[in-house]
Amino acid sequence: MKKPVYRHELKYRINLPEWALLRSRLPAGVQRDEHAGENGEYMIRSLYFDDYWNTAYEEKEIGVLTRCKYRIRLYNCSDAVINLERKSKYGAYIRKESAPLTREETMCILEGDYGFLIKKPQNLLREFYYECTSRIMRPRVVVDYDREPFILHAGDVRITFDKHIRAGMGSFDALFDPELPTVDVLPGDSMIMEVKFTQFLPSLVKKLLPPSSSELTAASKYVLCCDAAVRQMPYDRSEGILMTFQDIFKKSFLEASGIAGAMNLDEMLHAGGYILLSVVIGLLIYVLYRKTYAGVVYSRGFALSLLGMTVLTCTIIVTIQSNTVLSLGMVGALSIVRYRTAIKDPMDLLYLFWTVASGIATGAGMFPLALFVYVIMALLLMVLSRVRGPRDAMYILLVHYTGSHNEEDVRRAIGANPYKIKSKTLRKNDVEMAVEIRMKRNNLRFVDALREVEGIKDVTLVQYSGDYID
Repeated sequence: MKKPVYRHELKYRINLPEWALLRSRLPAGVQRDEHAGENGEYMIRSLYFDDYWNTAYEEKEIGVLTRCKYRIRLYNCSDAVINLERKSKYGAYIRKESAPLTREETMCILEGDYGFLIKKPQNLLREFYYECTSRIMRPRVVVDYDREPFILHAGDVRITFDKHIRAGMGSFDALFDPELPTVDVLPGDSMIMEVKFTQFLPSLVKKLLPPSSSELTAASKYVLCCDAAVRQMPYDRSEGILMTFQDIFKKSFLEASGIAGAMNLDEMLHAGGYILLSVVIGLLIYVLYRKTYAGVVYSRGFALSLLGMTVLTCTIIVTIQSNTVLSLGMVGALSIVRYRTAIKDPMDLLYLFWTVASGIATGAGMFPLALFVYVIMALLLMVLSRVRGPRDAMYILLVHYTGSHNEEDVRRAIGANPYKIKSKTLRKNDVEMAVEIRMKRNNLRFVDALREVEGIKDVTLVQYSGDYID
């Protein structure tokens, strides 16, 4: 089995003068990619896919550290080389997997025929079949750009300049059409420079990189083109007004609020007592979280972080409560910390806020208040966790049929179950309809009724709850 390769990826947004300067400074060992055309470039067209919940878009927007996205990529609008690719991100590393496709197979995917994928030997194609049938993965946007590539064998370095980034506005069936209408997503003199390397980044290339202020750590052509295709990027950022610390407080106040000296023994004992009490309240919250957890996958690390969050919050409050200037400095220091892990379960978010509130109350010397709140919250959560939820469940129903008259048959088969038509896709004589339906669990008799309707090719039923598919 081939060992997976993880690479670093740096992205910069540059303009034409910077591009000309960087090209002139390329080290002697940097060579032009052999696949580039006579003008040193080749055109890339990627068709990106996303699921019913737009997971790839949303996870990129909020900065989830572990994520992936699928795309079909071809070059110069030709069918000579077509690949299905999956680009995965693991923190600071990326990994790209690919599997070849033919033009006929690509058109089958665009027409909603995924059956051939499960018979392919490549694992990536079989996993893509699961994504299309279970998570309702569908085409989202076409991304076009012209790439000027360079390579450096030392360190396995690849430097690319992606120019004229544009979003396709036509039908996905015109994937191989060079005249596909597009709209630019960046100003005419802007482009994205990417530097990828596997082993190390040579010092010659480090000196070549633009200033760190130009780095686009979150640049995504997929997100840019989605925004352009939907909203045409109608936003404007106004310049902010700078304000210094002296503009907020008078000089006399700053001089009167000096940083506190060393703590005496009595203050240290009080601080130690507060921290021990925060450990007690944190342990109580940890035990309650374990008892009442009703999610899909229990995370012991998250549960332990509740204890740590309570103690650390208490420590911060004990440190800053007696000094105004130190408290302002602590706020500034904590404001630069960015938490990129998405909290998908609202109950987990509740416990996080609870630990912060308990740490603040304990650090401020209000342990009885923190304990009283714990008793109230524990009673509420224990009682509500034993209350049975609704007996019905939410499903996504996918129906493929021919002809327009079968839609009424589908509605009649659903019967009295509450439903909402979410999407309807027409492909010549074929129709794909996605219906959101709520019904009692295991009451699937209407599916058998749908199967007997003439003209219906296949029926797919997917149950989901929030962000999790059952």
